[in-house]
Amino acid sequence: MKNFKIILSILITTILFVNSCKKSSDDSKPAISDFKNSIAKKWIIQNKKSTLSAEYLWFEFTLDNKYIIEKADHTFLSGSYTISNDSKTITLIDYGVMTINTLSDSEFAFTIILNNSTTGTTLTSTPATIISTSSKTALLCRNWNLDKFVDKDTTMTFPSSDLIKLEVVFSKYGTYFVRAEYHGGGTNTIEYINNIWKWKDASETYICWGEIVCDCIGKNETQIKELTTASLVVVEIGESGSQTTYLSPVLVK
Repeated sequence: MKNFKIILSILITTILFVNSCKKSSDDSKPAISDFKNSIAKKWIIQNKKSTLSAEYLWFEFTLDNKYIIEKADHTFLSGSYTISNDSKTITLIDYGVMTINTLSDSEFAFTIILNNSTTGTTLTSTPATIISTSSKTALLCRNWNLDKFVDKDTTMTFPSSDLIKLEVVFSKYGTYFVRAEYHGGGTNTIEYINNIWKWKDASETYICWGEIVCDCIGKNETQIKELTTASLVVVEIGESGSQTTYLSPVLVK
């Protein structure tokens, strides 16, 4: 019995020590959710601190696992991203892998290696200016799927035989980005449209948008008719009258 007690005591001590070490190791790992909150910004490339920086203008990451890239020739790339368990790399699906060099509130430096390449490009970036932090901005700023379009003559639901998917991204950095995937002629075509947006006034019932500037001049105004965590309904006045668009949030996998 005495030997059993000694063995049991040693076993309990060992278990407590292992659990303590495991907890300490787990606690030292940066939580992926915390890392995502840190990375989910629009990052403007700083030319003087980057190699081959002329290739890129900015990278943006959303909390719902999407990335957007604008290149220097004003072409765009967009897709999903994943974060490694150790929060040291970000995989841009169908594009490349980013290795984190430094990350703070004011600077993000990384090396990106494109798919099918072994050569890395080192880039340094700083966050863009946030245009609004209101509760309605937080509701609006996410990824949305187009579900339905209604005007006085037509009701169209999506996806359709021609439009496979249309995804809209709003961000608190003023990004208003559209990714449309079409089907035609036996092939799929992807089109990107990039604009900027802002609230028209303090009531936050209309947004204004434009390619370079947001002039609230009627045709560039959109009424936010409904905005919840589950639904976005917007109304615009087109050539044929009122047009209502219904969107739902993209589900995060």
